[in-house]
Amino acid sequence: MFLGGAAVTEPVWPGYRVSLASYVCSLLDPQVVADLDLTAHGYHAYRKDPASFTPLADGRSLLLGSDDAANARENRRVRTAPMSRVLPRSKRRQSASAPRSSIRSAMMRRRSPRFDAATRATLEGSVADLVERYASAPVLQATLATDGLIGTGAGPRDAGTAYVLAHHYADAR
Repeated sequence: MFLGGAAVTEPVWPGYRVSLASYVCSLLDPQVVADLDLTAHGYHAYRKDPASFTPLADGRSLLLGSDDAANARENRRVRTAPMSRVLPRSKRRQSASAPRSSIRSAMMRRRSPRFDAATRATLEGSVADLVERYASAPVLQATLATDGLIGTGAGPRDAGTAYVLAHHYADAR
């Protein structure tokens, strides 16, 4: 028995310990947290904001979070050319494949979700194909694609990584 639950750390490389599950817990659906009354049992997930920092070789960087106006300023500051139609966070989430409400709804079902052919093709595809539809600037594509790769060991052109991105954007928070 280990104390700490999802926050337990284990050595994975000599001299390094990492959390085994705390990142995954931050993806719990708010409805699950409410249904299980997890906050009464001490559950709290820290939502990172800003959500991403992408350093560039020339010394510039791109910092994105939940503030759409700040994201727009960041993109103007980096001046990626051509600047894509940078989608506000709410629109990024909706366009990450199917509307987020249908993804979230499907995830909450006990039976396997049934998506239309276009949505299935998107979810079964690569995160690279997905982000390239909505962002033309390579730095923005790389930043958005990261959430489709984290924890997978996959590459940006691997099938199924678009689903991982959609899963990250499907939360209701």
